[in-house]
Amino acid sequence: MNVSNAPISFPGLFGDWAFTGSSVAFHIGGKAIYWYGIIIALGVLCLSFLEPFLQSETMAPAFDNILPALFGGLAVVYVSKNWKIALAPLIFMVLLFILVPSLANSVGVLVPVGAIIALVVSRILYKRNLL
Repeated sequence: MNVSNAPISFPGLFGDWAFTGSSVAFHIGGKAIYWYGIIIALGVLCLSFLEPFLQSETMAPAFDNILPALFGGLAVVYVSKNWKIALAPLIFMVLLFILVPSLANSVGVLVPVGAIIALVVSRILYKRNLL
């Protein structure tokens, strides 16, 4: 099976709808122009029209809270399944934010710190057969 003609299927959509199409949209001077490149270019073009709205004062609170909201949603599943591993970085971050409240704006920088703490704690718990 050629990768450029691989079948694309949507199980459960309109009765398991599937089609086979080329990933090449057209050629210019012997160079293939792929559909994914056209789609990305159109997305960037459309986003450029939305830029003034996305950078407006009205949208600022939404973008200020998007990273904590995403990691918060992911954390619920992670903490519920791996509470032993999640406890150490959680306690560290809570204490850090209580002791140094000015770091609350640095959540994006502190996420890797929490991940490193989780890895270290995981290794220690694994070595002690607690996982």
